[in-house]
Amino acid sequence: MLKITYSSIDAAYIQFSEGPAVDSIEVSDGIIFDLNTEDEVIGIEILDLNSKTADEIKDIYKYTEYSLKPEDALALKTFFTSAIPCLA
Repeated sequence: MLKITYSSIDAAYIQFSEGPAVDSIEVSDGIIFDLNTEDEVIGIEILDLNSKTADEIKDIYKYTEYSLKPEDALALKTFFTSAIPCLA
């Protein structure tokens, strides 16, 4: 399940799975990973979205030791490649 919501405050939230976040880690300036009880990434918040470069977004899953599930990484890559063609 990949659900992306945009905010009028120049932010986006990418949700990979349902459930509560028990921790949030800012892995880069304005990029926050929400983790569940098993330290799995269940969502990513991107603040100041319009100021992020394509490279910052393209490598979003490489920012931390908290890795994405392979299917979530693929869904994320597929979305960003279609939304931002220069990332292909």
